[in-house]
Amino acid sequence: QHIGLQLIPPPHRSKGARWKSRNVMRSTGACAVLLGTLLQYMGGNVEAVLPESLTNFQNEHKCDPNVLLGEPRTVEGLQNMVRHAPKVRAVGSGHSWWGENFCASDDSMGVGISMKELDDVQSKIYVDEESQTVTVAAGVTQRNLLDHLANYGDGPGWTLPAFSWFIDQTIGGAVATNTHGSSLEWNSLSSPEQLLSMRVVLANGTLVDLSDETHPHLMRAMRVNVGRLGAVTELTFHIVPQQAIRRKQTQMNFKELVQIVNDAQEKYNDAVEKDSEIMKLMALNELEMEEALWFVPTDDVRYIEFERLEVEPLSVSFNDFQTANEDSFSTQATMDGEQYICTEPTLRGGSRRRGCHNKLPPRSGITSNPEFWSNSYLTVLRDRITPGTFASRDSFLTMSEPLKAWHTFFNVYEQYEFAVPMSRAGDCLESLNKVLYTEGDARKGFRAPALVRFIGAEDIYLSNSYGEPVMFVNIEDHISHNTDIGNPYHGDGNPEFKRVVETFLDTCQARMHWGKSGWDGFQPCYDGTKDYPKWCDFGCAVKQLDPENKFSGTSNVFEFRALKNGQEVCFC
Repeated sequence: QHIGLQLIPPPHRSKGARWKSRNVMRSTGACAVLLGTLLQYMGGNVEAVLPESLTNFQNEHKCDPNVLLGEPRTVEGLQNMVRHAPKVRAVGSGHSWWGENFCASDDSMGVGISMKELDDVQSKIYVDEESQTVTVAAGVTQRNLLDHLANYGDGPGWTLPAFSWFIDQTIGGAVATNTHGSSLEWNSLSSPEQLLSMRVVLANGTLVDLSDETHPHLMRAMRVNVGRLGAVTELTFHIVPQQAIRRKQTQMNFKELVQIVNDAQEKYNDAVEKDSEIMKLMALNELEMEEALWFVPTDDVRYIEFERLEVEPLSVSFNDFQTANEDSFSTQATMDGEQYICTEPTLRGGSRRRGCHNKLPPRSGITSNPEFWSNSYLTVLRDRITPGTFASRDSFLTMSEPLKAWHTFFNVYEQYEFAVPMSRAGDCLESLNKVLYTEGDARKGFRAPALVRFIGAEDIYLSNSYGEPVMFVNIEDHISHNTDIGNPYHGDGNPEFKRVVETFLDTCQARMHWGKSGWDGFQPCYDGTKDYPKWCDFGCAVKQLDPENKFSGTSNVFEFRALKNGQEVCFC
């Protein structure tokens, strides 16, 4: 397929569009006091930033020390860096548990290019109210984008139709890894329902615009690109006006959640058998915008439902207690007689860096008393799930800034996420119930709650929900890094948790999230053709856009080969 490449002019401003940019940091009530303390400790900004050493946000999953860190100030500088470097990888905030997402190579041939250092990255958010779109630099965090949209204009503000729980990754990284909230209508941030176009620096240094209209095949690949196809510089999204959202919370046990998902699975499978699109929509509609926080050790599920009200935010009276107890957090974490405080960021070449350059110390206390930790997480999360009516930005579940800081600096952990097809989602939860509660006691391997969400089918080559709606289950291992047993990236120090991961992969036949842990420890010889019917179509996009494998990274996951009569051939 021929790719028409051309020099890209400045962003087009449609007639009548209103263009402005402003930085907004949300802080209300008691939370403002706490954020002031965090700002003092963190040198004036609490957003996640890439550490000086190329690692994830907790200084884990380290890249080879010989890999260089590139800090271009302009798009032209980025193009030159990509054009001349032998191996490259665009990196953002480091919010991943897989080194493939930020390690360009295993030697000095690689350059990790920070997308947060471009001069205009913090101000490049163009809102076009007439077309209901926003164009944003890839290095802007999802939090900054959402806050900017919520406060834009003279009306109720704007928002992305659906967004994720964790919002401190860059928007480019979020799209690249198929990040999602919980919506069967709007799907993930990578979906055509939300993402309209992308601007990308290719391996040869050329800047190109991609959309479904101009390059349908390449766009299906680029929507979930896992950093393998180029360096995305900006993205254009569909936006919707903010509106009042009523949030409802129901407490239940895990077996009751299993029943809800089983009912949806049965209705969905019946619709598939009858080949009825209307019946599919009716079956899935029961799960639209619904989420569940599952406190595993205590068998406590908080089922969260959302209802869109036919009024604008400014026309209703809102609850204002959502952040009332956030001042209970601290950047100082004390356990077992040890104290660890994050230092102020350092400056290097005008670049701001996280001040925590050493690994967090082990927290042996978290390896015991799972019920205590489960209840503790419920306490600190309670205000995030309080029932009430809020504007869109505040109603849908997201991690607050103080909670993010606590989650970052208290103890090292590994986060996993699994996408289970709706056709067997209930069966999967039944299997987990046995491992966790009835036939086993694997619940002892959990501390933080699991998060259950639902996403519709996406026609994207590497989408976790390719071909069928899925149930996502996000889980965290807070034990393995705090013991001296085996490899923490393989879950060796937490056998109960490891048993649950194996249940997802073997029994539930789930797909693993592209930005989360597990690839190194549980998929050493990954065969993408088994999980993704269009795996080789993605490989064709790789061959077209990166024929010299400049963006190949360090993993063997993204290797694409075909044999004919025993000889390797191009399969594109």
